[in-house]
Amino acid sequence: MDTKITPSALVRAYVWQVLQTNLGWKTSDYGNLVPIIPVSEEPEITQYNKPYIIYGYAEAPTYDNQHYTNRGSMTFLVYSTNISDINSVMNVLSTALGREDDSATDLNNFTSKTDMFKGMRFGTVSLGFGEGAAPEETEGGRQSGLLNVRFTYWVDYDVKTSV
Repeated sequence: MDTKITPSALVRAYVWQVLQTNLGWKTSDYGNLVPIIPVSEEPEITQYNKPYIIYGYAEAPTYDNQHYTNRGSMTFLVYSTNISDINSVMNVLSTALGREDDSATDLNNFTSKTDMFKGMRFGTVSLGFGEGAAPEETEGGRQSGLLNVRFTYWVDYDVKTSV
């Protein structure tokens, strides 16, 4: 597997498909951009008056005596001027990503259809925590909701360790 691909790329692609299927999101509403972006790219998406998601991710130490099992998490910050949009996104993602083994199975089934994602598998996907919509910082501004997702995964990066 390409070492440029992180588990967050697979989760992001799956989340995008889930939002398209359940909420009708489409790139044409965002200047042909996928509105799930890393925090560093936020200014590009704020010009559209639609909900969007900013994300970050973290890796955790491997389990004791199980160096092959990796752990990570992603935090999604959902922005919208409409609290019902935030609630819908939070409910859809909580349902899709909060079912432990079943969520991992769905994610693996989705990503197994994309060649560049082959070589990484998820063991479990669960919710870490969520936080409902927070008040906007400016009158008429965007509100946000937060959702943290945790996962275990295995990856087969082609790395030479004996040099």
